[in-house]
Amino acid sequence: MKHRVRAAGLLINGENILLVLHRHPENGSEWWIPPGGGLIEEDDSIFQTAQREIFEETGLTAALSRICYIREFRETSTNIYHLEFFMPVDAYTGEITLDNIPKGDLDDGIIKAVKWLHRTELGDLVVYPEWMVEEWFWQDANAGFPQTKYTDVGVEETISGVELPISRHRK
Repeated sequence: MKHRVRAAGLLINGENILLVLHRHPENGSEWWIPPGGGLIEEDDSIFQTAQREIFEETGLTAALSRICYIREFRETSTNIYHLEFFMPVDAYTGEITLDNIPKGDLDDGIIKAVKWLHRTELGDLVVYPEWMVEEWFWQDANAGFPQTKYTDVGVEETISGVELPISRHRK
């Protein structure tokens, strides 16, 4: 079994969240996720991973200080065990852009947009993690994510065998 550590930032502005649109290169399916990605050898910590990925996927430089959610799941089709850390963004600078995605990187062909979405829009979209549409998530956001929570452990399906950190959660 392979392991993948992913770190993502939660950028919240009132009842809006900054999400990144991904489009599957083969079947055209689309989904929105918080900016983030996998830990690489050059990263000193999951915080550095999240900061690097937020910058690459949104153009924003983020300040992070803590973890608010931990999620794990097994992607059965690829036999990858994912461990995800979500961090509230304390502050950020810069302008939103996709210009920082490394050319030739997997994300270069998959990420299509970055956008502030109102919480009421999320129910009509495919979003991961799916708990971003839940009332408890927005209560946590409005309270400033007061504590670290373990959200779930699950079994996930891959999207056409492409190694992506998303898919429908089954309880």
